[in-house]
Amino acid sequence: MLDAYQKELQRNIDVRKQLAEAILDNYRMNRDNSSTVSPEIQTAAESKITDLRIKNKANVDLMFQQSRKLNLLSEKLSLWDKAFI
Repeated sequence: MLDAYQKELQRNIDVRKQLAEAILDNYRMNRDNSSTVSPEIQTAAESKITDLRIKNKANVDLMFQQSRKLNLLSEKLSLWDKAFI
């Protein structure tokens, strides 16, 4: 369970890095070359940002669920320990 949580955490970090890079690229594109950027490229960049935001949200939701499972497991183990002390 902890391995799955750590794997999702790493995925979330990777998606956030990609999202930050895409937003920065889009900002630079709009600021520096707004007159030379084709609408197709701008639409593709905005679509990538939207997709990454959706992935990020899904990863955060999954991490929350796994975190909750880890907390419940920890509570069960704590109760188990108390039963034998």
